[in-house]
Amino acid sequence: KDADYITNYLFEYGFNQSFYFKDLLIVSKHPFIHKAGFEFKDQGKFFSLAILDVLYKKAFQIVKIKINRQIFLVANVHLLSALSCDKEIHQKVRENQAIELCKYAKRQKVEKFILVGDFNFHKHSPPYMTIKKRFNFIDPFEKTKIKVLSPLNFPSNIMIALTIWRFMDKKALLMH
Repeated sequence: KDADYITNYLFEYGFNQSFYFKDLLIVSKHPFIHKAGFEFKDQGKFFSLAILDVLYKKAFQIVKIKINRQIFLVANVHLLSALSCDKEIHQKVRENQAIELCKYAKRQKVEKFILVGDFNFHKHSPPYMTIKKRFNFIDPFEKTKIKVLSPLNFPSNIMIALTIWRFMDKKALLMH
C-alpha cells in the first residue's frame, strides 16, 4: 500500500515514527507519546452523493509528539467528500465533523495543536467560517502581521489545510 511505500522511503530521512489509520498517515522524526484514530459520528446521508463516504466512514487521527520538552497535538483529517458537492447538506456535515475534531483536540489540553488534512470545503464556506471564528483560527494566506518562525517558537494552535490553504490560531505563528 501507499502508506508502506511512503514510510519506508521517509525512514531513510529520519522519519522513524508513523501512524496509519483509515488511509490517513502521520510521519514524524520525533517520538509519538500517544496515538489514536476515530471515525466521525456524522457521515452524511446514505441516499445522497455522500454514499461512498457513509460506507467507508470518514475519520481523523491524533498523535501527541514531544519535541524538546514541548508536547504537540497533531491531527490529520479527511472530511466528507460527497464528490466535492458544495450543497448545504454536505457543508453542514463537514462543519459537524470539523466541530467534533476541534472539540476533541481542545479536550486534550495541549497548548500546541497542528491540524492537517483534506477538508473538502472552500474558503468562506460555512465549515471554513466555523473553524475560523468558533475555534479562533486565522487563515495565514490572508494578509496578516504574524511572522513565520520555527515550529518550536509558535505559542499556540496551528491548523493547516494541505489542499487549499492553512489556518492557525490567532496566537500562533506559522511553521514552514
